Amino acid sequence: MGVRAGHQGRTNRCGRHPRRPLRPTVRNPIGRLPGGGLVLGVADVVVANDPVTGQGSNSASKCAAAYLASIVEQGEAPFDEAWMNTTFDRYWQTARHVTKWTNAMLSPPRSTS
Repeated sequence: MGVRAGHQGRTNRCGRHPRRPLRPTVRNPIGRLPGGGLVLGVADVVVANDPVTGQGSNSASKCAAAYLASIVEQGEAPFDEAWMNTTFDRYWQTARHVTKWTNAMLSPPRSTS
């Protein structure tokens, strides 16, 4: 594997070249299939954060729990676009804090002077 331009001679503690931060992304949680059906995205498919804070699997578990609660509460009612939006909003109540924290960890430190 080659060295990327600009990274020669700089390595991290593991002897690997430093990585670039992942750009945080929050996507529309609802996708439309070619046949017109709707799908609800899950976890880092819809809320992607840099792994610097190690919250990927935790966020995925929180997403699954929020979605399960919404599914159980929905009962026999349709799982339509409105339900999908409400379900994602329930997950976002947790995910937004993880995103804010991760972004803070990627920001340059504040000057103390």
